[in-house]
Amino acid sequence: MFLRTVEAGTIRLVSWLSGGIKIYRGPGKSMEVPLFTTGTTIPSRAINIDLEVADQTADVDAQGMPKPIKVRVLASAIVSVGDTNEMIKTGGEQVL
Repeated sequence: MFLRTVEAGTIRLVSWLSGGIKIYRGPGKSMEVPLFTTGTTIPSRAINIDLEVADQTADVDAQGMPKPIKVRVLASAIVSVGDTNEMIKTGGEQVL
């Protein structure tokens, strides 16, 4: 067996050859066996994501002529992985 350090503020997802997934929350150690496991680390802290969306739609003026309306949205989202094992597995699905 091999122990790998899991830093504070991170979550280590270890997938075993048998299909099971083990979750290790830092700080601590994760148990991994080369050739039998694959692992990845995801942050458990909140991450700020800036979003910018631009689009154009058409409206009709009084004469029936199309008149474009431009829309631009700037937003900021704070996201993080949840505390439960199910939320952590869902957050890590794309990584494993």
